[in-house]
Amino acid sequence: MRAPVLASLASVVLVAACGRVGYDTLGGDDGIDAAVDDARVDDAEIDAPGAPPGVLTTCGDAVLVQDFGPAQSASFYGLDVAATSTGFVVAWSAGADMIRATGLAVNSGPRLEVIQLSADIVSEQDAVMSIAAIGDDAMLGVDDPGGPGIWLFALDERGLERSTTKYIDTARAYGHDFVMADPVSDIFVVMGANGTSTASEAYTRDHDIHPLTGPHAAFTVGTESAAAVKVNGGYMLMTGNSSNCDVKKVDAAFAAVGSPQPVNMTCHHASLAAPVGSNNVVAGWNCDNDAVWVTAGDLSGALPGERAVYGDSSNSASNPRLAVTNAGVWYGFQVTGGRLGVALVDATGAVVAGNDAAVVHTSANLRAYDLAVWGNVAFLFWLDSSTRTELWAMKLCGA
Repeated sequence: MRAPVLASLASVVLVAACGRVGYDTLGGDDGIDAAVDDARVDDAEIDAPGAPPGVLTTCGDAVLVQDFGPAQSASFYGLDVAATSTGFVVAWSAGADMIRATGLAVNSGPRLEVIQLSADIVSEQDAVMSIAAIGDDAMLGVDDPGGPGIWLFALDERGLERSTTKYIDTARAYGHDFVMADPVSDIFVVMGANGTSTASEAYTRDHDIHPLTGPHAAFTVGTESAAAVKVNGGYMLMTGNSSNCDVKKVDAAFAAVGSPQPVNMTCHHASLAAPVGSNNVVAGWNCDNDAVWVTAGDLSGALPGERAVYGDSSNSASNPRLAVTNAGVWYGFQVTGGRLGVALVDATGAVVAGNDAAVVHTSANLRAYDLAVWGNVAFLFWLDSSTRTELWAMKLCGA
């Protein structure tokens, strides 16, 4: 088990087919690339008299949010973003085997203002991370491969620690979505597993990451990614591995509601979202056939037929992220060649008219990305790192 760092300021070639007969993968035209690598918002626009601080974001344009300085040697790159009342807390890793946090305010425009450049959180190599927030209180989970265990950090809206570090010493963390905020019950949920071949479980924590309940048995199958989302009457849970995804509804005490429902295909990067104004759940994942997939509905019963969102052998897509707005669920994904794509789907998983999947950004230096929503506005965030490490963002707008 590695010791955390006290918060301080710091300046595939895929060959296996999967999916049910009748659902074709999508591909062909990559869509329209936005202005990318060297795009900057003009200084005069940022500093116009009376303008609030921060970089102005406009629909579909990539903007540089923060230059973190000269690139450091890195064996692992990671990025996970949580919306707070103030803006966003960005957890990231891009060198020196260090997980760091940066705080952003969202000002009118909207403009993204860095309010805390970089706080060192924990020294960890090749770790997965997941962050969620309730109000301005965030919880960051970091897998500890050497433990085995899961580090938990209570952060404020700036990304600075506000409570003593906690540690789960009975489980490992898998995927990008294993920490979930439940503002209705005013708790955080952490998904973990004793190993990729063993059962997964759930834990609950308060705002200051003190233990509440758990471990609660979640799945009996192994996992390489796990996710949870709040639904009426409890939670929907999802786990994925090299054989299939399982989804399962549980009540507020994590007792099963019905039986787990399998998605009968290889399943990586399990992701869940609860659309606004619906009792449905949207699930995303990628398969070993170069496509990212979606299914949606009342996932506690027989699953609706899944559909491919994007991807083919020439444009292999993977690593989906989901984020909810009133207009629908934004579905982000990576495409080979340093590309990022998005689509907007509704509560049934169907593409919202005029918002088909398309590549919106290309960069040879793309290292990691995430998708997050603040004030009903969705943003793509990503790390570029070559000679310097930079945080970029793009405001997403539906047709």
